[in-house]
Amino acid sequence: MLLTKLYGHCLQLLEGTNIEVLAKKYVADWMIPYTTLKYIYVPIKDIFEHWYLMVISIKDHIVYHLDSCLQSENITHRIG
Repeated sequence: MLLTKLYGHCLQLLEGTNIEVLAKKYVADWMIPYTTLKYIYVPIKDIFEHWYLMVISIKDHIVYHLDSCLQSENITHRIG
């Protein structure tokens, strides 16, 4: 069940689902409420054994993808 929820979340994120929609759907399953929470840090290891970090800004509703190996021609900026 846990793996199914995580997989569904990843697919929706890759498909470009709005962050507010994702928050409404998944926050209750993964986090207890915090009134002072500013960022969520999500370390991710891909299938090639490479690690990167997703940082979610609660206030700004922005997801940052931090990757030391990411090349500028592979960057896609999304809004909303």
